Amino acid sequence: MKPPKKAIEYYDEFAPEYDKLAIDYYWFSPKVMFGMLFDKICPNQKLLDIGIGTGLSSEPFKKMGMEIYGVDGSSEMLKICKRKNIAIDLQKIDLENSRLKYEDEFFDMVIANGVLYFLANIENVLAESVRVLKHNGILCINFEELSDGINEEYRNISNCVISEKLKEKTGVVVYKYNIDYVKNIISKLNVTIKEVLRYFAYKSPTTKEDVYFTLLVLQKGGDR
Repeated sequence: MKPPKKAIEYYDEFAPEYDKLAIDYYWFSPKVMFGMLFDKICPNQKLLDIGIGTGLSSEPFKKMGMEIYGVDGSSEMLKICKRKNIAIDLQKIDLENSRLKYEDEFFDMVIANGVLYFLANIENVLAESVRVLKHNGILCINFEELSDGINEEYRNISNCVISEKLKEKTGVVVYKYNIDYVKNIISKLNVTIKEVLRYFAYKSPTTKEDVYFTLLVLQKGGDR
């Protein structure tokens, strides 16, 4: 089998199918994240969606009156998001290495749904998310949890199988993270863990196994 695609190449290729496949294969994570943050939403506040993709995670927040900003590494996903008129501003960036092009303490809420899953280095994106977050602002992240070790890299071919756009079923490299490793990173970032939830994220089309994510709701500068 050929080497797996980079995550950005992967999503550029099957972006037109993404929204339909999210429904077909029970990608409930946007609804879970929205539900966890519902009582913290205020109209006219600014939300940054890290890895906004086609806007599935941001759409319900937009309907509640929040101002949406988004960054992503995939040009094709951003094109689809732009057509939906969800966001005030959309930017293409390298999530692992780039500095966000927003000033300090600009956002009331930052979300990253199903994004850390694709990053070998999560320290930069977490630090940048906190930097642009206002004092007492909310950061919500999720990841596939690893029980032993710090992190684990593996090849996921599930979306290759379900996508008709992907002719070469090479898969994509994804990552699991130990929750203590994630907690150690965020302990250095002036945020407090407010809620933790482990939940069903989607069903694997290849193994038929239920895949679970761990979600953390964090507050910047909150009481420890």
